[in-house]
Amino acid sequence: IGNWIFVAAVLIVPVMILVGAVMLLGGGGEPARVSAAKKVFLWTAIGLALALVSKGVFTAVRSIIGG
Repeated sequence: IGNWIFVAAVLIVPVMILVGAVMLLGGGGEPARVSAAKKVFLWTAIGLALALVSKGVFTAVRSIIGG
């Protein structure tokens, strides 16, 4: 299950980056829309970081257990 969640997260990240880019380009310089696009980028980066950390923890626990 952990590997599936990681793969799903890795597949969602590029989509969210594209969504943020479209929001940024389509914002027309409006501060509210630019801010929303930056939030999408921020939360995408946080989500990717959490996925990578959880994958590392999962691998570490698996190697400690010996499975």
